[in-house]
Amino acid sequence: MRDQSIRTHLANLEQQGELIQFTAEIDPDENMSAVSHQSFAELGKSCLFENIKDHPGWRAVSQVTANRKKWAIALGVAEDEVVATLTERIRRAGSDRRGGQPDAPCKR
Repeated sequence: MRDQSIRTHLANLEQQGELIQFTAEIDPDENMSAVSHQSFAELGKSCLFENIKDHPGWRAVSQVTANRKKWAIALGVAEDEVVATLTERIRRAGSDRRGGQPDAPCKR
């Protein structure tokens, strides 16, 4: 199965030109959400903020699943396969993996 960590997703977004990295200090109370909104509205890009004011060592991301293209990158499928892939994966995840046992954890 493909690695579906957030780090891998960010690397895939960056590789496909869908991620903007911000290294300048940004204030989460004053302008981080506005920058994120504008980046997506004007460029359609996800954001990675690497220098958050008053939070040394923290990083934040936004818009990483904001549209079908980002979901396709995350799932490793074509854009027109996103809905079918999500439907199938949700169906599989919700099935009883213990062979129908009435006391399976997912049934408690």
